[in-house]
Amino acid sequence: MKNALEVSHLTKDYGSFKLDDVSFTVPGGTIMGLIGENGAGKSTTIKCILNLIRRDGGEIQVLGLDNLADERAVKAQVGVVLDETTFHDGLSAPQVGNILARLYPGWDGALYQHYLEKFGLTSKKLVKTFSKGMKMKLSLAAAFAARPKLLILDEATSGLDPVVRDEILDEFLAFIQDEEHAILLSSHITSDLEKVADYVTYLHRGRVAVSGAKDELLDTYGKLVCGRSELERVDPALLVGVRSGQFGCEALVKNRRAFARFHPDAGGGAGVAGGYYGLYRKGGCPMTGLIYKDFLALKGHLTTYLVFFLVYGGLCLSGVFTASVLCGMVVLMSLITPMTTVTSDDVSRWNRFAIATPACRRGVVTGKYLFTLLVTLASTVFVSLLLVVLALAGGLEESLSELLLSALACAGIALIMNAVALPLLLKFGAEKARMVSMALFLLVFAGFALLGLAADRGLALPAPPAWVLTALPGLLAILAVGGFALSYCIAQAIYARKEF
Repeated sequence: MKNALEVSHLTKDYGSFKLDDVSFTVPGGTIMGLIGENGAGKSTTIKCILNLIRRDGGEIQVLGLDNLADERAVKAQVGVVLDETTFHDGLSAPQVGNILARLYPGWDGALYQHYLEKFGLTSKKLVKTFSKGMKMKLSLAAAFAARPKLLILDEATSGLDPVVRDEILDEFLAFIQDEEHAILLSSHITSDLEKVADYVTYLHRGRVAVSGAKDELLDTYGKLVCGRSELERVDPALLVGVRSGQFGCEALVKNRRAFARFHPDAGGGAGVAGGYYGLYRKGGCPMTGLIYKDFLALKGHLTTYLVFFLVYGGLCLSGVFTASVLCGMVVLMSLITPMTTVTSDDVSRWNRFAIATPACRRGVVTGKYLFTLLVTLASTVFVSLLLVVLALAGGLEESLSELLLSALACAGIALIMNAVALPLLLKFGAEKARMVSMALFLLVFAGFALLGLAADRGLALPAPPAWVLTALPGLLAILAVGGFALSYCIAQAIYARKEF
């Protein structure tokens, strides 16, 4: 492998900030350090590489493949550690491994366990009890266990104590001994980059100020520390970038030997420090993995749901409610569960990580729709079984067959309502989507309430033709299936344009 990563003329314009013509290359068997001040564009660059945000221009080749056209093949070979942990708080380290084993085709469970033991993460403690350092260790263990060819690490050593950080750096060096492997490491810890980086790309205000072999840059570039008046006397052509502070200025000098010739008053170059770091100091099936993750996110609520059903079943048996109330539980459960899982995703920022895995955007949407279908089916089956039990116990006033048909009808209504809710959830997140969905559903129910009120006041509504009543179940089924399928297509289009 000649180059593991090639970024060519990358642009991304936010209006207030622009990533402008960024180009650099990460050769195979090397570590590229990506550095720059806060807001320089490091995270934006990484997000473009992982397709978390859409680039405005340029090309990105990962392992010889286009990062968009061959997205899934690319992400199957890339290990990712983002600047914040994206695993759900309610998961344990083994559960995280079980999920990721279904997302990455090359997942190595034994290697994952090795790193868990090495990092002291073998217990069944939940992620929410982990320190920042422990969460970062978990992310690193997951990245290595995916058996990637390219590691993309955003502040991967942040929050680690010096001893553990040195161990991790040794792992990075061991990883690139295979020429088929490479690392892109964004970090503000300059000592880490000095230890392991072979190449360095320095971003300044959205542009590449410096990119090249670390040793050459250390030998050529330098840092000038001076006052504002002194800086004004320096030829701007000799400088790459400038940072002004309350107590003086810092500038990156292109060639400190040439600088010494033009500005001997700087003490023959003694005023320019060597280096450049100080300038900015500050395997399986994805669908099953995604569904399994949603199940684990919902697991803590299952007992509550079961008690809810049983209590209402008992109230129906005692005559407090009619059994028809249970049919409505199908709709309730089918709406609550997707919102619950999306809320968990929002809190943990899981989707940002999921998109960086082989599941990609399409997989995330497909997984959410499949999970909703499974929940609707499970709720319908459970309610039907509960109705049968009530019938055997003599607790039904209505016909069992009519109630079972009502349960099926509620399943259809649930799919229609989710067809509205799911695109909103995926576009806006749980909180905003919940408010919009409730507003839409209230409008629908208000319409039915007005019709009922009109009927109570003697307004004669035209009776539907007999064929409509006969065809109503079939029409409901067509509307439910067709609406859900159309919703899926809309959600895919929405999610394809969403940026993280």
